[in-house]
Amino acid sequence: MSAGPVVFSNVIRCGGCGNISSGYLQVAEDGKGVTKCPSCGSTIVQKLEHGYVSQVPPHRFAPSGGRALHESRYPGLYAQPKHAPKLDLRNFFRLIAYPRRSLSELYLSTDLKYAMFLVVLSTTVYAVVSAAVTSEMSEVIGVGDANVFELLMLGALGWIVAIISFLVFAVVSSIVSHEVFDGRDDKGSTVALAGYCYPWFVMVTLVLLTMFAVGFGGLELSQVQHWGDSEMERAIVWGAILLTSAVLGLIWLLILAGRAVSVANDVSVGEGVLSAIIGAIAAGLVSLVVGAVMRLPIGLTL
Repeated sequence: MSAGPVVFSNVIRCGGCGNISSGYLQVAEDGKGVTKCPSCGSTIVQKLEHGYVSQVPPHRFAPSGGRALHESRYPGLYAQPKHAPKLDLRNFFRLIAYPRRSLSELYLSTDLKYAMFLVVLSTTVYAVVSAAVTSEMSEVIGVGDANVFELLMLGALGWIVAIISFLVFAVVSSIVSHEVFDGRDDKGSTVALAGYCYPWFVMVTLVLLTMFAVGFGGLELSQVQHWGDSEMERAIVWGAILLTSAVLGLIWLLILAGRAVSVANDVSVGEGVLSAIIGAIAAGLVSLVVGAVMRLPIGLTL
């Protein structure tokens, strides 16, 4: 049998020798699962339970039956059957303090539908708030009232680009974890877990944007040469606060994203962080290219 989707079963009964075991069944046609008996080697074909959830094979899964021995970063996690998918807000909020435990539970309880709901919702909130703050700060950043419509259009385009960039980030991170660090290459779970982390990225970004609005409100960045001593001191203090907050926020987000890649693909957190960094670079490049292409037909020049 070639590697493909599998389903964990607590009871696998061999019709040849009568051996009963638990493990993974290779998903076959007509709602059946196939594996080999670990006792006598006979092929076992049995009906899968109603409402089963298939998943990618565990790390170094052996289709002929059983798994090659290796040291998993999350022992026992990938041998558990997945629960019925749900929007798990409890573990979403617990990500702040208990990322390992929360992401491990989310791996078993969520799917792409609920994760993408959070991504779309948070991206929409960000686009609306960002457009409002940018419009309010138009004089500070040197954008006139005549450009407000273009700002709104950029917000709409940014929403689309953000969704595309997120998907690129998750998929590339999963591929890198597999190709470089021998991970499970579970793209679906990577997208799902990264989806639960994404709103926190938006939250950090909005906090920084709000701090900028508070710290630089009333200052005109295009008129720096005319600033007085008090205005210059205020800009320096808030600039230092913003830089420190941005660095700390970026480190926390990288660790959170790295843990998501780690849990989904059974690699170390360090390997997950490196995979996430490469994924972020790929997402950034795609964002620049897609954003530039989408602006051309509309004539946006900001």
